[in-house]
Amino acid sequence: VIISVFIAGPLLSSYNISKYFSDADTWKYLWTASGLKIRFRLPGVFENPKFAMTGFNGSLWSIKLELEMYALVFLLMIAGIVKRKKILIIILVTLIIAFILLNDLGQYSILMPDHKNLLLAGTFLFGGIMQTNFISKKISAYLLIISGLLLIAKITNLITVDIMLDEVLFFSLATYFIAFSNWFSIKIKTDISYGVYIYTFPIQQFFFQLFAFSQSTLVNFFLSLCCSGFLAFLSWSYIEKPAQKFKSKLS
Repeated sequence: VIISVFIAGPLLSSYNISKYFSDADTWKYLWTASGLKIRFRLPGVFENPKFAMTGFNGSLWSIKLELEMYALVFLLMIAGIVKRKKILIIILVTLIIAFILLNDLGQYSILMPDHKNLLLAGTFLFGGIMQTNFISKKISAYLLIISGLLLIAKITNLITVDIMLDEVLFFSLATYFIAFSNWFSIKIKTDISYGVYIYTFPIQQFFFQLFAFSQSTLVNFFLSLCCSGFLAFLSWSYIEKPAQKFKSKLS
């Protein structure tokens, strides 16, 4: 966020330096770093109406939700509930059911403003249930197949019922099997995944603007992937990896 405001913003903005830094949205964008209020607009940056989505970095939308989920885990830890398996599962299941009902009723809030947030929160919580080993791998595999079939049926309009449960089960179980099962034994020492996610959006915007929106999607994808991968590698090497080592020392 700091690099975006003080380096990328002034370089890419159509505003002059004085106008850019005198615009209130420039300083409001800094508040994004807190995770409490996510801002997407940097004055004069990527505001051409030809963009499918204006704003500097749309990928930042998930940070608020991530912090909310981490805060929940922290509260469960200090309350000693994480070590009490049965109570933990009851709480997680109750929250998942609550999120599904809120989605069905269209009741959103500041913490969970839309379907996307409720879905990912439910998926995160079900992942927590999987980590307790409460559900066997055999049953998990059946749930993955059934939820996948239901999701396909819903996408193809074979069924019209939409309760979000199939999405929660499918995405959480698919992620779980890819990450923890023996089916996928790929070990990555240099994890650039989060960096690619964070950096790709502004880089895509930059290349679209650089070539006056004339290049193909495939070319944009290739250029964006190369650049975001390089930046993600630097981020992993000099920010994320050292931060993980520092975390290990604290623990």
